[in-house]
Amino acid sequence: MKFKPGKLIEKSYVKKDGKRIEVVFRYPKTSDVDGLLKYINSLIEGGARLVFVKKIKKKDEIIYLKEQIKKLKQGKTIDIIIEINKKIIGKGDIWVGIGTGSHIAEIGLGLMKDFRGLGIAKRLMQTLMKMAKQKWKIKLVKLRVCKDNKRARKLYKSLGFKYTGKIPKGLKYKGKYYDELIMYKRV
Repeated sequence: MKFKPGKLIEKSYVKKDGKRIEVVFRYPKTSDVDGLLKYINSLIEGGARLVFVKKIKKKDEIIYLKEQIKKLKQGKTIDIIIEINKKIIGKGDIWVGIGTGSHIAEIGLGLMKDFRGLGIAKRLMQTLMKMAKQKWKIKLVKLRVCKDNKRARKLYKSLGFKYTGKIPKGLKYKGKYYDELIMYKRV
């Protein structure tokens, strides 16, 4: 699938609060900066164990988004925005290794708290892995997750990811250390 900013990848539907809602997966575009900023800062405010611990500033989000779009155009990453009612509620990306690791991709994703448990993250991971396999002919996907993130670990296990090791105190969040788990899946 060729990258085009904002291009629709797929639509699906989930049930939330008894209502059927449309979920849109699409590529990012430069005008997404405000929506992405609200999304990422909501995760940070909610205590998600991300690389970032302080709220992101708009100027930094602009730089990040431009870099992601550049990598998409170069074919180095696949980045998918998740929208409901034209509001960004999540994002995921997968990137391929280089050289001796060119058969391996690493995946990451995030989803706003109100939309977890609906199957959206699972569908996003399946879509990202399928696209990566088609595009790069990868053989393996890996990820890293905080040991205390039981919900994410359950999702990854349901997708066939296996635990391969941990980095004791590999994550530091607000002055406290957490073990970082490494998981993988053959594709």
